Amino acid sequence: MTGKNIAAHIVTMTVGASLLAVSMRLDPGSTLFYVLTICLALVWFLGSTIAEMGRRVFKLNARVLALHLLVGFGLALVFVIGAFALTQIPELRDPVRQLLRNANGDALALVAVITAVAGAGEELYFRGAFFQEFRGRRAIWLSTLAYTAVTAATGIVLLTVAAATLGAICASMRAHFDNLLGCILLHLSWSLSMLFVLPVILHV
Repeated sequence: MTGKNIAAHIVTMTVGASLLAVSMRLDPGSTLFYVLTICLALVWFLGSTIAEMGRRVFKLNARVLALHLLVGFGLALVFVIGAFALTQIPELRDPVRQLLRNANGDALALVAVITAVAGAGEELYFRGAFFQEFRGRRAIWLSTLAYTAVTAATGIVLLTVAAATLGAICASMRAHFDNLLGCILLHLSWSLSMLFVLPVILHV
């Protein structure tokens, strides 16, 4: 990793973590929340560009892409099952409910678009630009650690656990299939499922 890339990654993740920390502490429905989350998505896109990401692997292999989608929906199912247990633990449930209130009513479509764009940006950066700086297993666990550490800035325990799980799975799939488009589809199938299903389970 060159000195330029090290600096780019430090700046990208520091700014990203800061935006996450601030946005998650705003009142639900705040206009600033939507502005900051859009800015956060841009940070990941810009970060992957500034870090001089090499070849971007977008292979249109239907079987591989379908597998990524299935893994994403399967992971979502696991989290949905876990969410039923979550309803019994206020300390874990309430921060998630607070976050989901930003997607109430007319804001749902906007949040869905932001979630999709941000998810794609996260994959381009963490499983793309950052991942490519390392080789083998180091790429998997270092990219997962970085993604989890940045997400921890939200202060939401379950979101951090989700990031660790999703990050590890996406990084493993990236290493095995070398298909970044698949990682994006996996991420979006999971995150959008959570966005639409969790409010129902948690009675948001």
